[in-house]
Amino acid sequence: MDPRGQDPLTLSESGIASVKGAPDLQRAGKAVVEAVKGMTPLQQAALATTPVPVVGDVAGIAADVEMYATQPEERTGLNYLMSAIGLLPVVPGASQLRALRTQVQAPGKKKADKVTDLNVKFKSEHPAFENIGVSYVSPNSEGITRFNAVDNLTGQDLGIVRVTVPTDDVYRASGGKYTGTVNDNHDGMFMGGNKGLEPTEIARRGAELANAEEELIEGIMYGDIKSGLPKSFDAVSDSDPKKIEEWLDDNSDWIRQKALGIVRDRELMEGADLPKNTPVGFARFADIEVEGKPYMRITELQSDMFAEARKAEVDPEAIEGWGQNVTFATKDGQKMPELYPNMAKNDMPLKSSVLKGAVASAIERGANGIVLPNKFTSAARERYSDSNVKKLLKKTISDLGEGFSYRKVEVPSYYKRGDVADEQITEHYVLEWPDLKEAPTEIKFRDGGLVSLPSRPASRGIEDVIRKYRREGLMD
Repeated sequence: MDPRGQDPLTLSESGIASVKGAPDLQRAGKAVVEAVKGMTPLQQAALATTPVPVVGDVAGIAADVEMYATQPEERTGLNYLMSAIGLLPVVPGASQLRALRTQVQAPGKKKADKVTDLNVKFKSEHPAFENIGVSYVSPNSEGITRFNAVDNLTGQDLGIVRVTVPTDDVYRASGGKYTGTVNDNHDGMFMGGNKGLEPTEIARRGAELANAEEELIEGIMYGDIKSGLPKSFDAVSDSDPKKIEEWLDDNSDWIRQKALGIVRDRELMEGADLPKNTPVGFARFADIEVEGKPYMRITELQSDMFAEARKAEVDPEAIEGWGQNVTFATKDGQKMPELYPNMAKNDMPLKSSVLKGAVASAIERGANGIVLPNKFTSAARERYSDSNVKKLLKKTISDLGEGFSYRKVEVPSYYKRGDVADEQITEHYVLEWPDLKEAPTEIKFRDGGLVSLPSRPASRGIEDVIRKYRREGLMD
């Protein structure tokens, strides 16, 4: 029985008759029939029981037809299009894309955020990424911190596409040696929703990371560490506190990585309750128009998981204290296990998964395509050079399959000079899905080409600790 008291069987004739007028859905239905006709009996039986969405998923098409029959208001061009592209592992049909919407009130923020968890699936040969989750936070300037002033030349409020995996999956895939990413600058953007992070999880891990950094800095300042420090420290180990302070400033990224190792060691040794999910990557976006149609414009796309893998040492040295059995960080805790081959150098599978998550989010929001950043509208520069963006698009489209394409468009960008915003027209690549005839068989999480990333600025948390020591008189 339909939630509104309507029996779909009593509406089937008139409802299906109305759907017959939708050419996109007709094409999808024909594709289903032809695909199933061409199968062997064994393949047809496998299709009926397979847990992985594929082209011509009869249950998916049936769900869409029932929706159109019982819910006339859902008979829109966008929904017909989503039915036509079927149950893509990253872009499901219209009825399957119905998502869980919740609200989250970030601590200290004026306005609650709307979080949407999408019902999408990826297929991966890598166990850590078999259950990738996609969610997004709607644009809101007064909610979760999304760094609205950074690389945002759209003139609009920003939303966030978030891609995560269950922490249990990466823990098992790493052989019990990895408990997920920790980034106190970015974790807040993953707050809320079934596929995000709980505020308590973010607060706990942020505090643990800050405490680990402070322990390291204190150990270095008091000379409590006997091994595991970089050779560069030998030149200042007997110097006055000012020289050590300068060394800490120059090596803040090293301290952050070692602090991550300390946090992981404690989580593994103490059997801590791990967050339900761990971030893979995110994209910040704004809603804009291109040629009079709605589009999603991405202002930044990156993977914190890749950033950790890129910075982790292949063969780190344990950080040992002078006391008996005093270990600040073990070797294993500092390592980043490879969750797919060449993970420390190849970010393409991770970034492409974020872009696929953005495709699903854009379709759910009614957009016709996604505008990518370029090197002139981002401080990251070469990360979004034409060649790097083109590699990302080609990899992603090869996974998405026929019906997706890219081209270049011009959009306005607003550069602030004081209180005045100057409009300039900038050229960007755009990923589109204007006329899908059929869906690809599957979308894999697989290896692609190399995209080089510039170094990221270190967290200012270490500087705060240094200021604390200054206040306490330990540093001049």
